[in-house]
Amino acid sequence: MTVFDDDCKAEKNKKISDAEYLSELEESIVLLCSSVRGVSDCEVKITLKNGYGYEYSSRGEVIGVAYPEICGVGVVCKGGDVPQIKLELTTLISATLGISAAQISVAGK
Repeated sequence: MTVFDDDCKAEKNKKISDAEYLSELEESIVLLCSSVRGVSDCEVKITLKNGYGYEYSSRGEVIGVAYPEICGVGVVCKGGDVPQIKLELTTLISATLGISAAQISVAGK
């Protein structure tokens, strides 16, 4: 996804590393999953297909940002072995990240 919105100028001019992006994304999914009833002690790992891509103007300014594509998400948590919770987490992550359920694995601790 490439962003060309003037409202996110700060985002376009602030380059963060793939590792920082991944860490923030994983933490946000941990918080989201942990808020589901019956889920605790949650760990999340996300794999990325590629890194950030930037589009530059002729003056060297960043005019577009292509975010890394998510390949898969793995979740291990207490409650993750309960079929209803596994379904809830899979559906929640799929909707939040815009990826298919087939790219998400949930397991219990």
